[in-house]
Amino acid sequence: MAETGTIPLKRTREPLPPINDIPLRVVFTPLIAYAVPQMSGMMDFASSSWMKIFLEFPYFLLVSFVIWQGNVMILRRIDVRFSWIHTPYKKLLYLFTSYTLYTITCSVMLLSLWYWLHGAEPDRHNIIVATVISVISVIFISHVYETAILIKQRVVDRVRSEKLMRSKVEAELEALKNQIDPHFMFNSLNTLSHLIETDTESALLFNNSLAEVYRYILSYKGKTLVPLKEELEFVKNYFALLQLRFGCGLQLDIDVPQHQVEKYLVPPISLQVLIENAVKHNEFSDTKPMVIVIRLLQNSVVVKNTKRKKTSNRHSGRIGLTNLNERYNLIVGKSIVINDVATFFTVTVPILPTTRYGAYLQHIPLFRADSEFDW
Repeated sequence: MAETGTIPLKRTREPLPPINDIPLRVVFTPLIAYAVPQMSGMMDFASSSWMKIFLEFPYFLLVSFVIWQGNVMILRRIDVRFSWIHTPYKKLLYLFTSYTLYTITCSVMLLSLWYWLHGAEPDRHNIIVATVISVISVIFISHVYETAILIKQRVVDRVRSEKLMRSKVEAELEALKNQIDPHFMFNSLNTLSHLIETDTESALLFNNSLAEVYRYILSYKGKTLVPLKEELEFVKNYFALLQLRFGCGLQLDIDVPQHQVEKYLVPPISLQVLIENAVKHNEFSDTKPMVIVIRLLQNSVVVKNTKRKKTSNRHSGRIGLTNLNERYNLIVGKSIVINDVATFFTVTVPILPTTRYGAYLQHIPLFRADSEFDW
């Protein structure tokens, strides 16, 4: 039976949990509910009876809660859309405008309703004073909220960035180890020695490809993203080594239009891992070659190989694919997708547009493509 599966997404940075504002609400909601009617002249608590306070104060608590909760929802929605780093003025304008309009609307409506419930004509002066107090209170409390959110954002981003750096270094070391391990070097040198004796032209090609493989690894080991064009050139050189070693048993078909290769970025040595995985776990020969196809599909690269599992293989834990998936989750913020069926093994990896993320080629960034950092 065909078996399909997807490596689950393992995010290292979940959306920030809601700020624990219960202490803030417990203190300021009743305080505002007291200050607004008292300072505006709508009600004098000092001269009011306990019964009147007991009956009237809950209404002002309700007004305070409605204004508070509504502005918190506004804050969360605007925080998702705008960044203090990238769009500070737009965010400030949206926050101030939204807070003011919402608070004025709620205050005027609910305070006017309070007068109507008492059978009195709304006092415009008192309502204006109460509304101004409410707006000032909202601006002050929203500042406290933003400060708390930014502090938590900074702490979480710092932890995530440190984890990304550690994972990135580990991935680089793992990639270098996989490429420069004794078996790979031994097999490469043996193949090169044999070709020197039997086919000097092929030996020269092998030597050049081997040099290009190591040049790429050393050149891009400090990068988080590389151009898709460079990664595909690296894959061609790596595959040339395999083909000189295994002959016609391996075939590579790269179906990526030339005008598209410079438009995207990928984590370095990501496609090579997929080819290495295919060679490691499948049987192939000159009469039954394994065909590996690399093609572009929307914002992803699909690597597909014919499948004939080695009978001598022990059960694979997919460590290489799991590590690659973790790298993608950390760097790109998306998971790789595996489709494992009877005759084919396909892995789809996300890619990023150069127009948006090209600046990250100049240094080692700590970022996720699905989020904006304010720090």
